[in-house]
Amino acid sequence: MTLALLNTLRLTRDPARFLGELRARQGPAATTDLWPVGHMVVLSDPRAIAELFAADPDLARAGAATERVLPLLRGSVLCADGADHHARRQPLLSVFRASSVAALAGEAEQRTLSALASLPVGTPVAMLPVFRRLTFGLLSRVVLGTSEPARAAAIAHALDRFIGGPPVLATWPTALRPLLLPALLRRRARLDALLRAELARGPDKGSAAAALLAIQLPEEELLAELRALLIVGQETTASALAWGIDLLARDPRQALALAEHGGDYASAVAQETLRVRPSVVDAVRLAAAPVSLAGFEFPVGTLLMAAPLLVHLDPDVHEHPHEFRPERFLDSQPAPGSFIPFGGGGRRCLGAPLAMLQLRTVLPTIVRAARLSPAAPAPEHARLRGTAITPATGAPVVLAPLGRGHR
Repeated sequence: MTLALLNTLRLTRDPARFLGELRARQGPAATTDLWPVGHMVVLSDPRAIAELFAADPDLARAGAATERVLPLLRGSVLCADGADHHARRQPLLSVFRASSVAALAGEAEQRTLSALASLPVGTPVAMLPVFRRLTFGLLSRVVLGTSEPARAAAIAHALDRFIGGPPVLATWPTALRPLLLPALLRRRARLDALLRAELARGPDKGSAAAALLAIQLPEEELLAELRALLIVGQETTASALAWGIDLLARDPRQALALAEHGGDYASAVAQETLRVRPSVVDAVRLAAAPVSLAGFEFPVGTLLMAAPLLVHLDPDVHEHPHEFRPERFLDSQPAPGSFIPFGGGGRRCLGAPLAMLQLRTVLPTIVRAARLSPAAPAPEHARLRGTAITPATGAPVVLAPLGRGHR
């Protein structure tokens, strides 16, 4: 347990370094122990990853693996497999498809401009908290069907209290569970009370809450679904936006190109941000039978982790991988298994269209409204929060008003 705990601390403090050293020692199918997850195989070979995502979902189970890695999501579609997963995922697909969330682009732009207007100019401001508020406002619209700011803010606060701090350890089967479980349950009860109130008001048609109500889930299962969608939908997108701002503040040429072009270039900036600074540390599967992937053999019970950080920054996969080059996504599209910010296969992230819409909208809106400069000379360092890779100091930048007609 001591080594597993040390590995977990190292992964949390510097995920890129820990995973990079692991691959350097063992290659593209490395093994490690993490506390309290246990033994896992870390994959960084694109062909193996593509085969893993294409594998029979009954043999490579994403739900069981997710529950083992993130037990806080237990009871949701993310921890379901087989027919149960299909029944829960299907009604949500229409809510999160690109054509459904496209109508939120205007609101995302207005929310961004409003947030910018409230920020100080000429002094460093951490953008990650700004993006957490911004993304949760849109997420609450899609998941809960509410746009009332005060109610959304109360839910966001309760959610942050629920997922943050030591009480989250109570979800794991450790000796700490009896000590920490009461605090976790109190925080969850506060969040659930707010979610019940939203459900009682009648969520807007087209929201995830309305879709889940329509399939008549028991209340506890419905609350588990809503909690999970909010947990995974906020921190990862907010972190991606924060990484994007940090990258653009350090590259005025790319910021100018984004401001001038938008459109396909905005999509390329979004993709390149997710490549060079993925906001998710893993995509996991649990082998329910022996699995063969690109010549690697894994026995039943193996926990398999596809690592975006490793494959995205591999010079054998992406040319000059540490350089921020959005144009690489204009020239060609990546090969299967080589670009996996949202996982892949039938378990690709439900919220990917909403995340991409925000990246394509929020980042261009900011660079058209303000001049950015980094608050510190060195690039932001990464930290792990849950499975989200976040900027350690919140992506501080200095904003300056942008006069009309010039940058």
